[in-house]
Amino acid sequence: MATTVNIKSGSPIKNLNGNCTDGNITLTWDAPNSKDSRAEITIQQSGEPTQGVGNNTEQIIPANRWTPQDLANLGIASGMVLEKVAFAPWEPARANFTIKVWQGGSWSGSTGNPGTELVSIEVSSESLEARKWNTIDITPPLVIDATKELWIGYHTKPTEAGYHSGADELPMINNKGNICYVEGWTTMSIISDGGLSNNWCIRGFVSGDPLVELYHIYQDNVKFGETTATTFTKAGVTGNHNYGVATQFINGASSEKVSKMLNCNLNTPIYETTTPSIYPNPATHNITIKTDSNFNKIEVLNFLGQIVISRPEVCNNTTLDVSHLTNGIYFVRVISETGVNVQKFVKQ
Repeated sequence: MATTVNIKSGSPIKNLNGNCTDGNITLTWDAPNSKDSRAEITIQQSGEPTQGVGNNTEQIIPANRWTPQDLANLGIASGMVLEKVAFAPWEPARANFTIKVWQGGSWSGSTGNPGTELVSIEVSSESLEARKWNTIDITPPLVIDATKELWIGYHTKPTEAGYHSGADELPMINNKGNICYVEGWTTMSIISDGGLSNNWCIRGFVSGDPLVELYHIYQDNVKFGETTATTFTKAGVTGNHNYGVATQFINGASSEKVSKMLNCNLNTPIYETTTPSIYPNPATHNITIKTDSNFNKIEVLNFLGQIVISRPEVCNNTTLDVSHLTNGIYFVRVISETGVNVQKFVKQ
């Protein structure tokens, strides 16, 4: 089983703003807020505990390791914290255990070095459940340096012979899920002369801000583009549209869309001297649109920017039946040879 990730949540962007100039839309936003976007990631190199592995009365340190590339693939960034560790002892009453965490290690060939030991927590065997996951709090949490290898393990000190450590039945993830210390760092396969091809049941629980992979841009709920920056520009846009931005995190999580309505009419000025009057507003059955000069076309758009009424007119006063529209906010777009004006009204 490859390293797994459980995503608790992904937070949306903040402060979406937009404007349109001569048919060019520009959207800007802030990255997800650090307090809101905290994800909980469970990392492990094993499956579930299905068998015990013993080493008579000799001490052993089962461990898992993650390279900087493994951490990056999981969306784990420097500054995130390791808050908990879980392991599955098989016969905990026959040994004493000490949780260990290292950073800065390396592996070459069939042996390695765990780097600097940063966590060492003795665990009472009386508090442990056999053949189940037991979770231990890391206090204070360990701040991760994602540029270095992360190793998590536990020192097993037998008080009597037995099967002390839990392992899975899945194919081994060699040099990552099956490493251990017995008179030197090696693998479960090597110390058993190839008899064991399993992984130690060890988990780490990491929390913090996941890495953003990219942002998806939507126009009227249809994918419009994507970017890795916190700004997006698109030329040649016209009309009244609803724009949304959703965050995709590198570890697979995504956020809900944050949306904003923009009016963008290519090379078409907005009326400056004549503002149509719309009445009644709010309206139930009909609305009347009146201007000081003739217009050529009238459109009614819903909040998603979809045209729900379109009527060619050459007049300065007209009435529209809006009784069939669903209650909500709408926009009346008045188009003439001299410009375009958009006014809002409420259907109730």
